[in-house]
Amino acid sequence: MLADLSDQHVNNRLYGLLLALRYTLLSVSPDDKQILEIVSFVVEKCRELSLDLRDAGFPEKWEDNPIWDEKFSLDKSPMLAGSLLDWVETGSAAIVRRLLSVDKFYSADFPVEKRKQIKSPRQMLKSYRDYGVVIFFPLGDTTYYPNFQFVDGAVHPVVAEINQAMRHKCQETDQVRMAASMTQWWLAPNHALPEQGDGRALTPLSAVTQGTLTKDFDSSIFDAYQGVYGTR
Repeated sequence: MLADLSDQHVNNRLYGLLLALRYTLLSVSPDDKQILEIVSFVVEKCRELSLDLRDAGFPEKWEDNPIWDEKFSLDKSPMLAGSLLDWVETGSAAIVRRLLSVDKFYSADFPVEKRKQIKSPRQMLKSYRDYGVVIFFPLGDTTYYPNFQFVDGAVHPVVAEINQAMRHKCQETDQVRMAASMTQWWLAPNHALPEQGDGRALTPLSAVTQGTLTKDFDSSIFDAYQGVYGTR
């Protein structure tokens, strides 16, 4: 999409500027069509005046670039994933694996006869994902996990139970939006939880930390959970 900018004949001419501006506006104001109108104007005037578009940096078959289609839109998942990294402390899969202890995968009261052998932190983390007990999201080739989920070498048992229940309620199909939706719930004040001393509602994460939100949680804590990501 932006590959044309690697061409020296393009990046220092009008077309390169218009291409960069089009991409920027798609990121911040996707309904803005000003750059498309400018491109149409430039193309029309060049034809009227018998000018060569290549002199303005327009490459061969530039129209084939989907970015010039007025219906084109950017994939918002990478941008949302990036905002998640700014919003909540996270660790990559490689970092999280270093925090995990295989002997902590099962709680002490889990029946021994039902336990499967977990040989490595890598297998442990994959099992967490398969069971739906952790929030995670991809960005590029890396998978990230919000740090608040992990304590003492394993996923926090209460967080695991709630994540699994919440995942079943989630209406998102995109993994990044699902992660954003679930993270948003954890960090937002929840009026189904006990109030703080100043009368403000606790966030679920604060309630878990304080010990007032346990595995025996009431389903009313999900009343404010829409299962879709909304702006915070």
